[in-house]
Amino acid sequence: MIEQELEMLIASTGTGMRREYAEDEKGISRLIVKAGEALGGDPELRGRMTVPAGSAISPTEAPLRAPMRQAERRDMTMGEAASEIGTATAGLATGAVAGAAGLPGDFAALLGGAYKAAFPDEGEGRIDAFVNAVDTISQTAGSEAALNYINSVIPVEAMSPGMREAYEQAQTVGTFVGLGKAGKAATGAATQFVKDAPARVAAREADASVTLGMGVDPMPMIDEAIVAGQKLMGKEPAAEITLAPETARAHKTPAELLVQGTGDKAVTPVVQKFTKGKEASVLANIDAALANNPDAARTVDGWKKFAQETMGGEYLPHPPMVALEYGRSPDAIAEKLRNLTPELKAGVDEGFQYVSDIRNIYEAGEAAPEMTADLFVWGILSRGAGPVQQEAAFIDIMEDAAPMIEKVAAGTFDEADMANWIDNMKKSLPEGSPGKQVTMNVNAAGKLLFELGKKPEGSDQTVLQIIHNMVADQNVPAKEIRRQFMTLTEAAGIDNKVVSFILLVAGRDDVLVMDRIQGRHLWDDGRFGGKNIYDGIGKSGEGLNGIFKGPRGLLVTEALEDAMRPNIQQAYEMIGRPQDASLGRFHWESWVIEGEQVVSHSTLRAVSKRSPIGEGVTEGKTDEFASGFRYIRGASGPVQRYPLSDGSFAYMTPERAKEFLAFVKKPASGIVPKGFKVTERADVPWYERAEVNRDNLDAAARKYENATPEGALLPSPAGS
Repeated sequence: MIEQELEMLIASTGTGMRREYAEDEKGISRLIVKAGEALGGDPELRGRMTVPAGSAISPTEAPLRAPMRQAERRDMTMGEAASEIGTATAGLATGAVAGAAGLPGDFAALLGGAYKAAFPDEGEGRIDAFVNAVDTISQTAGSEAALNYINSVIPVEAMSPGMREAYEQAQTVGTFVGLGKAGKAATGAATQFVKDAPARVAAREADASVTLGMGVDPMPMIDEAIVAGQKLMGKEPAAEITLAPETARAHKTPAELLVQGTGDKAVTPVVQKFTKGKEASVLANIDAALANNPDAARTVDGWKKFAQETMGGEYLPHPPMVALEYGRSPDAIAEKLRNLTPELKAGVDEGFQYVSDIRNIYEAGEAAPEMTADLFVWGILSRGAGPVQQEAAFIDIMEDAAPMIEKVAAGTFDEADMANWIDNMKKSLPEGSPGKQVTMNVNAAGKLLFELGKKPEGSDQTVLQIIHNMVADQNVPAKEIRRQFMTLTEAAGIDNKVVSFILLVAGRDDVLVMDRIQGRHLWDDGRFGGKNIYDGIGKSGEGLNGIFKGPRGLLVTEALEDAMRPNIQQAYEMIGRPQDASLGRFHWESWVIEGEQVVSHSTLRAVSKRSPIGEGVTEGKTDEFASGFRYIRGASGPVQRYPLSDGSFAYMTPERAKEFLAFVKKPASGIVPKGFKVTERADVPWYERAEVNRDNLDAAARKYENATPEGALLPSPAGS
């Protein structure tokens, strides 16, 4: 119904039809068009139309309900009316026009920063809560009531003059569109509709013969409005992207992630792997390419030029569509940050406190090379793993690894030590520990330590000492440390991604960490359907990770960082948190938003105090049965802590915890019903869902409890 109202609003422009309101069968005020009252017979009004005061073209507020009434006349020529409708729809085009654009995020972007109290701080996410409220009011009380609600929560006076003018012209359009419906079903088709608008405009210039409805085609105005709205909100009207053929493969990237290039060779080539002795020339090309392509991560054409000049060839990696928006507009970054729930933010706040503690140790000159080595081991354990698996493994092996770490710092860690590490360190992972899942990473840490213990040619310092000194010097940019590590090591087992991660937690908050979640986030604007485009997609099983390795990884990561960094401060100011502004903070917060899990990296405290005892990591994913479990390295051994509904905890050995989870999953346990899908919802921990019997869950946890908070076994019968 609401979509039809907008269609009538546009389609009736200049047709000699009078717009009026009437109550529907539910008593809700709706826009109608009366064909029998054409204005053509009135010579004074010939070629004009009548617009009701309070209609979508007027910014005037209307009453909550309006029975069928004679409209107060406001005369405009057909051209004026069409122009004003086009202007009005421009503001909300990409977020609302005819429900086709269907993107509540774009709607929020138009209003971005103009209101802060519009969204609640708890319950549903801010944008969802607002969209749902508008949708509910619109469906139950009518379009005018929805407009009144929007105006009641948005402080228009806080907008910039240009934004305010656009909003006042556009505000009513949104009330004629099913915002809630569109937002909840923001499909690829809707996204494509918006992307195709510029192409339709161009095609229409060549052939404008098609009209719809009553002789007026609404699509031209909608398309022009979409393009205008994109420009208004800092969005780039869809540039031409020709996808590569299915048989293509280039730059270690599959066809699905390639676009057509010019075929020209690279003019400032950046290779995929460093060659010994040529590192300086490669880094010089990276610097030249970044200097020559300031729009590399801001526009599609800028990206294509950048990739052509540095990689060359017939096919190029697909542009990072979301990152391009972030590079152009702080509003887009602010929009993303508004999805940060209080729970997610609390985890990031906690994590940045650990990071601050580590940074303070470095700044005070109190950090030893062993701490830097610990951070590298902590980081390599994250390869292809979640925070729980990574950090559980770290606190499992930290004490046993200490003597080996000391040898690395002393420059005496040799190949025999590396073999010893690979053979024995995995034995420090207890049965039932989440860390067992990253045994390969534990083994790989031995090779990393060997590389850190080497002395580069012509140096009397180890790689570890060189990197440690750079981290300790706050005047050295993080990108220089990353570059240095990449040129000093060979097959160390980690690349740009993990090195960036290590630098971030060491207190360097001027980096992005281009991992699986961030890769999908910055590239996928809906066209890839949420697929894991980083690790592998399509028949080849290759993904974006190919362009994030080696020198090209440095190149692409730095291009993304350079484009976003200037907009970060303003984005955080727009959401009222200027004190939190940093590129690294944005990475962490957007990561937890995309990953839908609380992550504090609490085991970083073990690094700063050089001991794992008492430290642990909590499963922050709400849609896993292990949600809420905290793996702790107790004084007497490892222990799993499980939350009970009364705020207390049950403690189990890691093996016992696995048995408990196996029991919980069975409907016969009386905890979950038959057909229960733990992955069905992620908005709350699975055990807080209405269909879960929490009393039975608590009882089972107490029954399986067999350990003390310090990890010691309880006496029988509980410990039997």
